[in-house]
Amino acid sequence: MSYCVMPFAVSLERIRSALGGGDKNLARDVCATLGSLGLRNGASAAGVYELLGVVGARKATAPADPGYAFEGLCAHLGDMLSNERWSSMRMAWFEGVDQALKELGGGVSLWSYFCKAPLGIHAKGDFPTIGHVAQAEMPALREKLGAALSAAAAAGTHDAEASAIAEFVSCLETA
Repeated sequence: MSYCVMPFAVSLERIRSALGGGDKNLARDVCATLGSLGLRNGASAAGVYELLGVVGARKATAPADPGYAFEGLCAHLGDMLSNERWSSMRMAWFEGVDQALKELGGGVSLWSYFCKAPLGIHAKGDFPTIGHVAQAEMPALREKLGAALSAAAAAGTHDAEASAIAEFVSCLETA
């Protein structure tokens, strides 16, 4: 089985203001966005209506899944960033990238950012994994990752991992 990271640049304040607001039009638009991503199903749609606090607007066809609902909300309110190096991968890829960061003296685990759910929103079960990087953390994280990239270039090692790290840095710079 492979997984895909879908990074978004989105204001958590915009998300926070939408949560529980009962906006039926926003819920409909977020469901349409989920459909465009190929993620709309009964659980994700029910999750959208539940997450946004739209009561009695539709009959749920499946138990609500706030994880995919949150992904749809991020996609609708934000911008999707590049995921070329994080698409269709095994979970072991995270371990490989984190191991490379450790060997390169990066002093950070990217996996920890992929598992750091904002605003107390968690998926049912273990998928999708929800994470975020707070804007205040970005400069220090970019610096640490930049140092690891320089070390990889100087050593001539970890090319694949360095490419993934560079894409993550690019997402940070875009956000």
